[in-house]
Amino acid sequence: MTTALHWATFLNADYYSVESLVDQASKLYLQVSDEDRSTVAAQILPEFAQSSAAIEPFLRLVPNPALALTSPLGGAVYMVDRQSADTDLQHAVTISRDPNGYPPALRMAIFILEMLENSDIFQFLSAGQRMNTLSYMLLLLNLANDNLGLHGANHLWNSYDPEVEEGMAHFVSQTQALVAGWLKVAPISDSRSTVEAEALHAVQHMFFEQSRGLSAVAYNHAQALSFLQLEMSELYGTASLIPLEGSLLKDLRRSPDVFLVTAFLAVYKPHEESVRLCNELVSDLTGLDILQSNAEGMTRASYQTY
Repeated sequence: MTTALHWATFLNADYYSVESLVDQASKLYLQVSDEDRSTVAAQILPEFAQSSAAIEPFLRLVPNPALALTSPLGGAVYMVDRQSADTDLQHAVTISRDPNGYPPALRMAIFILEMLENSDIFQFLSAGQRMNTLSYMLLLLNLANDNLGLHGANHLWNSYDPEVEEGMAHFVSQTQALVAGWLKVAPISDSRSTVEAEALHAVQHMFFEQSRGLSAVAYNHAQALSFLQLEMSELYGTASLIPLEGSLLKDLRRSPDVFLVTAFLAVYKPHEESVRLCNELVSDLTGLDILQSNAEGMTRASYQTY
C-alpha cells in the first residue's frame, strides 16, 4: 500500500502533476472498506512534520510592509525582525518548483483541498489529524491571499500569468469555503464536545503560542489566528474564542508579543475589553522617550490603529 511517505515524496517532486496524484489517491481511498479508511486517510494526507517542513521557508519570509494595508494586523508588520531576511528570501526563491511555479508547500495544499472536496476523507481523521490539516490550510490560505494581493509578497508561486493567477484565486476561494464549512459543522456554541470543536480549539491555542515573539513565523501565525477568530466570532460570537479577560488581559497588557496582542485587538475591537486594553497600551506612550526606546515606541504606536 502506498504510504504517507510516498505521497509526500510525490508531492515534493516537480514532475508529478497534482491532478494525477489526486486521481490515484482517490482511487486508493475508494477501494478500501470503511473499517480501513481511517488508516488509509492518515496515510494519504501529508503528516504534520512533512507539511511543516514544506511551509516553513515561506513562514520565515519577512512580509512586505505594503501588506499593512490589507492585513488584519495592520502596521504591526513593521515590527517583524528582519535580521535574517536576505538568507530566508534566498532559500525561498531557490526551492524546487513544478512547471506552474508551485513549490511543494502549495502542491500539498492543492492536493489536500482536492481530496477533501471530492471525498469524505476528513470524516475519518482523528482530532489531531484534523487539527494538523486545518492549521496547515489556514496558514497556506493566508500566504496565498498575501501573494495574490501583492505579487511576490512571499513567492508562494513565482509565475504571474493570467492562468496561474486565476488558478490561485480559485484555490483561495475554495479554501475559504472549505474553512467556512468546517466552522459551520462544529457546534462550538453548545456544551457538547465534538471532534471538530476539539480540533478548532486546538488550532486556536497552537496559533496563540506560535504568535509569540517578533519573527516572521510569529507574524504569520498571528495573522492566521486573527483570521480564524474573526470567522468564528461571526458564526458563534466571541464566546467561541479564547476569552479576553482576567489573567489573559493582564498578560497581554504587559506582553512584548506585539503580533499576539494585535491579533486579539483586531478581533475584539468592538468590545469594551479591547478598547480598554488598547487605551492602556497607547497611554504608555506618554512620557516615553522615543529616541531612547525606539522599538517600544513603535510597538505602542502600532496599537493606535485599533
